[in-house]
Amino acid sequence: MVVNNNEEFIEYINKNAAEFRTDIPVILAGECSDDTLDLDFASDENGILAVQFHSADLSYDNIKGVYALINVGYYPSAYIINAYKTGDASALDSDNLAVYNKAVDFLENKLDKNAADIVKEKQIHDYICDMVTYYTNDNDEYTYDNIPRYRTATGAFLDGSANCMGYTDSFYMLCKMAGFEIGKVSGDEAMKHIWNVITLDNKKYVVDVTWDDDGYQNSSGNNSNNRYTYFNAALDVISQEYRYDSDNYLMKQVVQTTDENYFYGVNNSDFGYMTNSYDEFYNKIKQLIENGETAIYIACKNNVVAGDTNDMANKIFERIDGNISLSGSFTTISGYSFAYISVE
Repeated sequence: MVVNNNEEFIEYINKNAAEFRTDIPVILAGECSDDTLDLDFASDENGILAVQFHSADLSYDNIKGVYALINVGYYPSAYIINAYKTGDASALDSDNLAVYNKAVDFLENKLDKNAADIVKEKQIHDYICDMVTYYTNDNDEYTYDNIPRYRTATGAFLDGSANCMGYTDSFYMLCKMAGFEIGKVSGDEAMKHIWNVITLDNKKYVVDVTWDDDGYQNSSGNNSNNRYTYFNAALDVISQEYRYDSDNYLMKQVVQTTDENYFYGVNNSDFGYMTNSYDEFYNKIKQLIENGETAIYIACKNNVVAGDTNDMANKIFERIDGNISLSGSFTTISGYSFAYISVE
């Protein structure tokens, strides 16, 4: 196959990847060469994990160009998603079949299929956070044909342990199987992180299950209270922490500011609450406590409302009549304040 530009190259690779081909020959001609080629073409739709590029300048059959062989490796989840889509799991190896069976059990018996999409998304998010503990010793190199388990859904589902690649792959896999439009985005060399971008109501949002998991945040591995800072986050939430290629086609489509699909923008007790000022933040907490809420997720937009968790607790106690016990957490990100409050 002769390709004359980068667009033709990506289309050709993805066509072959849809059939899970691991060795893809190609001739780069015209505007396409190994110097101008964008090798960052991994297709989320086809689950490409890594590639290896071999090339030589040759002339054959009156075609002058770069004769290349692309070795392609796939996430195990790509085979699992395909098996679920086709209804044929017969080609899966033992590990992939075990992951497949566990994923299907969740989708068929635990996921509320009649719920709104954002509720189903939260159920998938929480399932992964409850199941997985962050794998800290992730210094292993990987190639297209040798990927450590903890970097994939295999480690998350079968070992209960994964790094950001495994968390992201797990969320991607379950969301794809549940019918969501979802992709993956990798940070730049300085960040070395990966997260998901999901589509709801024709709008795109960042979801970072790794950073939302208390198992990642706490060295004890306790992940009984999931965090939701990066659940359908907009660019204004992640702007100070995330580093990525400014030309990334998914990130260019992510919404600019938080809206009703952000976890804290839903504004009900099953999700979280968004406030817009210091007084509104503490008045809302007071109202929720007086209404009997025992687990409160609340944020304040463009305001730092406390110095730390103890400072926040003292400000709450100043407004509450009665004997209560509070625990929780408080953090500030990109000018937002985020709090989780447990009331006893």
